Amino acid sequence: IELKIDKQQIFYFYGKQDSAYFYCPALLIKPGENHFVNCSLTKDTRNNESYYVKGPNSEGQKILFFSFDNGWRGSNLFTDQWNLNDSTIIKDSLAVKIERTLLPFQQLLSAKKIDKNFYKYAKNNIRYYFAYQLENEIEDLFVKKNDLPQKEQLEIISTKIFRDFPVSGEDILNSSVLTDYLNYYLAHIKRMNKLEYDSFSSKGLAQTYELNKLKEVVTPEVYKYFAIEYIWSRAGWKD
Repeated sequence: IELKIDKQQIFYFYGKQDSAYFYCPALLIKPGENHFVNCSLTKDTRNNESYYVKGPNSEGQKILFFSFDNGWRGSNLFTDQWNLNDSTIIKDSLAVKIERTLLPFQQLLSAKKIDKNFYKYAKNNIRYYFAYQLENEIEDLFVKKNDLPQKEQLEIISTKIFRDFPVSGEDILNSSVLTDYLNYYLAHIKRMNKLEYDSFSSKGLAQTYELNKLKEVVTPEVYKYFAIEYIWSRAGWKD
């Protein structure tokens, strides 16, 4: 594939094997760069032979994929790693996970095997990915249990997550979890403003409420990307 770009872009590659679709890791590519990518589906989804990349920052690209962003493994890696029974240590646990995952990228940067631009990209992806995974666990509890004894504390943690890993700005656009993270942000906003949301929803305006709330805080580029995905995924749905 040959494409001309005038600024760095994140590329996603999708493949099909038998009747299943799968995706290869995202690649950060700058103008003038050449990358060779081989990606195949194997029984062992952690088999390094299933994914090969050669080009600038290739060592970082591969670690980024097999460390945490392997779409073939799903989120099972994270389900037993958060102590949600003690909300006072959740944020500390999040920071530890991020720093631990960043360590090999810091080593690659020191060895000049990746550049500063790629390190920034990797750090941004890691920060938002772990924030998303934690919010996923919290949201799952809210969905399954209406009488959570620690509900108030978990809501405070959610507020802090969206404060420290904001949906505003351009960083979220360069993460691999943009739409999922924004959907959890909207779920949080609806819980925090339940009466207001219920009023809109009773009039058949739930989707209007969500999009307007998001438009208030995200950049126009992020809103455009999310709104297209949002409308497409809900085509044919009724509030």
